Amino acid sequence: MLTRIRQTKEREVQTMPTYQPEPSTHPSLRHTLLQSKQIEVIAEIKRASPSRGVIRENIDIEHLAKTYERSGACAISVLTDETYFHGSSDDLRRVAEVTNVPLLAKDFIFSPKQVDRARYFGAHIVLVIARFVTIEEAEAVIRRAKQLQMDVLIEVHTEEEIEKMRPFASGAIFGVNNRDLSNFTVNVEPTNRLHDRLPRPYISESGFFTKEDVQQLRQMPDGLLIGTALVLDEHPERLLRTFQLPKEVL
Repeated sequence: MLTRIRQTKEREVQTMPTYQPEPSTHPSLRHTLLQSKQIEVIAEIKRASPSRGVIRENIDIEHLAKTYERSGACAISVLTDETYFHGSSDDLRRVAEVTNVPLLAKDFIFSPKQVDRARYFGAHIVLVIARFVTIEEAEAVIRRAKQLQMDVLIEVHTEEEIEKMRPFASGAIFGVNNRDLSNFTVNVEPTNRLHDRLPRPYISESGFFTKEDVQQLRQMPDGLLIGTALVLDEHPERLLRTFQLPKEVL
């Protein structure tokens, strides 16, 4: 799957317009995660995924984004990949127009051109997936993000990926993806296994539907990235608040 996604993204970048974004002036999410006494929630707007297919196609983007912000989400993640997640940069723009929290452009990013596009449409944070990029690509993407005063979320799944991306740890946020991208299975074992190896701050991503799921974590992350559960819930504001646990409860 990642090979196919990579081919798609390379074609996209080849035909992508050149954007001239202004640097972000938004407070850093990294600072928020380091300072907070509770487990923070990055709430995601997600229409579909390769593993589940369509999750919720007809989403009131503005309403959901404002609900997330009102419920205390520390940031909002917006899927901008069109082919595999049915998202778009326009979704990102629409969220940026109605919220004031930091926004993560959730996409398969390997080129500085994608960083420019993400910032142009309103992102304050970009995603770098360790398994998806070379060291040289990661360096170029992170350098461009820093020039635009954006945060970088570095996603890992194994110890080898942590070590690959450790040179970029200073000033970054790490995220453990509990979904294995090779077979799409999900459990919290990666977060429990990697906790002691991860630079702080770090978040845990995928597989959280209830407070009890969070309590399977043996040690505390600085935040959670939650998408499907919130998108599907009739009362996402109530569900979101159940995840905002004091860090010491774990």
